Amino acid sequence: MGQANPPSPLAPFIAKLERRCPLDADDREALLALTTSVQRHDAGRYVVRAGEQNLSFMVLLSGYVHRHRVLANGSRQIVAVHLAGDLLILPHTAMRRTTESLQALTPVKVAEVAAASMIALSRERPAIAEALLLESIADASIFREWVINLGRRDARTRTAHLLCELGTRSAESDLGNRTTFRLPLTQEQLADVLGLTSVHVNRTLRGMKSSGLIDYGNGWVSVPDWTRLRKEADFDDGYLCLDPA
Repeated sequence: MGQANPPSPLAPFIAKLERRCPLDADDREALLALTTSVQRHDAGRYVVRAGEQNLSFMVLLSGYVHRHRVLANGSRQIVAVHLAGDLLILPHTAMRRTTESLQALTPVKVAEVAAASMIALSRERPAIAEALLLESIADASIFREWVINLGRRDARTRTAHLLCELGTRSAESDLGNRTTFRLPLTQEQLADVLGLTSVHVNRTLRGMKSSGLIDYGNGWVSVPDWTRLRKEADFDDGYLCLDPA
């Protein structure tokens, strides 16, 4: 009796796509049949460096990755924090040189599929193309909210908003719940997300902790009163596109 084939590393990602767009059995089988390699990266290692040409479609299987750009003056802006299940490189952008770097915040596993294979499959199967499009629309919606957060919210509100987002996304990815979740960013990295100095981030977190909004330490956040934090952040999770299409 032959051994069953090992499960595809893409299975959890396919389940995530199906929450956005219905896929039939043939669509699922076609995705599961893709030749997939799994790469492991230690914390601090680059998954992709800015300027590199990458020929793979990438999905984060485990761990946390941040996407950043370093300017000519040496300053850094983190423009995204990726959790397990997130797309890192879309098939149609994989063929171009990247403008930002992807760096592991924790030990990570990344699934890679030849971009040409995913592009061909998307052309053959419209439901898969639609699911990937909806996933990229969700990414774009998050990016727009980050622009608003940086441009129009004060330090305390933008910090609270980021924590609400990460708590909500952690719950959606089964990485915790919205009131207890991992935050594997140093205060310097949080500063580069929030457009603040690390001193300002430290002062803001201490103020939020002393007022009972959060408890923060050892890379974890707990939220005693979610409703209160959400109100402080002016947080509405609609931009995360969590509801099925």
